[in-house]
Amino acid sequence: YTKLLTHSNTAFELELFSFLHKLGLGVTLKDPNPDLMISTNKLDYNVECKRPASRHSIEKNIRKGLKQLRKPSISANVPTLALSLDKVFQDGDLIFHSNDENAALAGLDKLLFDFANENKSMLSKLCGASPCVVLYYLSCLSGFADNSPMASTTYMVGNIFNFDTDMSHKIHEDLVVFSGRNLTI
Repeated sequence: YTKLLTHSNTAFELELFSFLHKLGLGVTLKDPNPDLMISTNKLDYNVECKRPASRHSIEKNIRKGLKQLRKPSISANVPTLALSLDKVFQDGDLIFHSNDENAALAGLDKLLFDFANENKSMLSKLCGASPCVVLYYLSCLSGFADNSPMASTTYMVGNIFNFDTDMSHKIHEDLVVFSGRNLTI
């Protein structure tokens, strides 16, 4: 089970690396911790990647990721936990059907926004007073009700915990810029 979990996390690290690289970000694979380093014009982010196998393993993955981000050997960049939710929402491939592109995006936005809100109290408990950015990542096939070809859609939302107001604003501005659109935080 541990080997499978590690392999799944590694696959997500590579998937997220590829996604961020395509956005034109300065992203580097690290070893062993953090998994990734994202550098923008303003900030550097230490990113631990986790892919929970189900809703029941979310808390365990968050605990492990936060523990890895808090190691003394980790530099003092913005601690960031990235969670892939593809296996949480469905055992296998999630295929999101809709009538049109705007409805599909609104549906994915609502799905992840609701998930982030449902888990906010657990994250607050696990983060304690320590600052952390938590990104929820979902990549799935999306299609329309009229049987148009399916397309891959990648979506991220996140929470910013326990940073002072100025730093929270800097992180939010940074994430909006690197997402290329308004990211829900």
